[in-house]
Amino acid sequence: MAILGGGLAGLTLALQLKKARPTSRILVAEKQNHPVPEAAHKVGESTVEIAAKYLLDLGLKEHLNTDQLRKFGLRFFFQTEDNQDIARRVEIGLTKPTFLPSFQLDRGRLENKLGEIVQEQGVTFLDECKVDHIDLHQEFEQDGLHQLRLHQDGQELNIQARWVVDATGRSSVLKRQLGLAKKVDHNVNAVWFRVAHRIAVDEWSDDPAWQARVVDGSRYLSTIHLCGDGYWVWLIPLASGSTSIGIVTDATIHPFDSLNNFERALAWLHRHEPQCAAQVDRYLDDIQDFRVMKNFSYSARQVFSSSNWCLTGEAGVFLDPLYSPGSDFIAMSNTLITDLIRRSLDGEDV
Repeated sequence: MAILGGGLAGLTLALQLKKARPTSRILVAEKQNHPVPEAAHKVGESTVEIAAKYLLDLGLKEHLNTDQLRKFGLRFFFQTEDNQDIARRVEIGLTKPTFLPSFQLDRGRLENKLGEIVQEQGVTFLDECKVDHIDLHQEFEQDGLHQLRLHQDGQELNIQARWVVDATGRSSVLKRQLGLAKKVDHNVNAVWFRVAHRIAVDEWSDDPAWQARVVDGSRYLSTIHLCGDGYWVWLIPLASGSTSIGIVTDATIHPFDSLNNFERALAWLHRHEPQCAAQVDRYLDDIQDFRVMKNFSYSARQVFSSSNWCLTGEAGVFLDPLYSPGSDFIAMSNTLITDLIRRSLDGEDV
């Protein structure tokens, strides 16, 4: 089996397949060098309960509990007048922890750990490896093997695989080759950056009644959503000590060119989320990065095939940077793929 892409989707799939079929040979080809920077700048730093259970079931309990942050659920603050006082905004969120765990993830830290584990389990993991060509076999061909041409360290690698899974993210290598892209009407854009400091909404108001709402826990550990007309802003704490801040907007209400660089994004925050902007202003010398994604929503006509190929993660279908359920979609997609491949290799008619 060949998995193209060694990010969150590809590495978790490799581990899940190896657990389901320990004797199967699995190759993961990843274009980036490993280990990646620990605080890799990737959207997808928050999980909710389905993805958390998936990662725990894959054997990552110790890593999640010691090297990532336990999350205090999702938390939403809705627009109230000029958004100058968070204590006056309608709030939805936990008042005390639940027994179902979820986590805030430093993605680079997680993917490095997954890279180590899959290799320990016997998966062939090729980093700095580019996919040059995929030649899918036709159903009438007897050998039933796909032909792949890869490049690593200046060398050409010719690989045969019974199953190929595209987990290449937005590159969508196989989806593009097969012309499977499907237009969607969800016109959404996103920008995001990290600040090398803790930014805690708990400190935005000293109102006693507001502070008393949370009986046990800290709002800081929630995935914060500041919601307004045609937008939401996230704040996510990371175990590295950084805070991830993102702005997701409906392009018909907030044109992309009004926030597509850091200066414009900060000015936008001052207009719509002034309390958040004031916090960012305190740490302008410690902005770590800035990234934009336009039209961050896409789909596919097909993601599973009895012709022994599949798409998973962002290579298939992705809604928007609300990646808490995005990781859930990866968990469900990978589980369906694992079941499909296991049944096929066991001789069942799929």
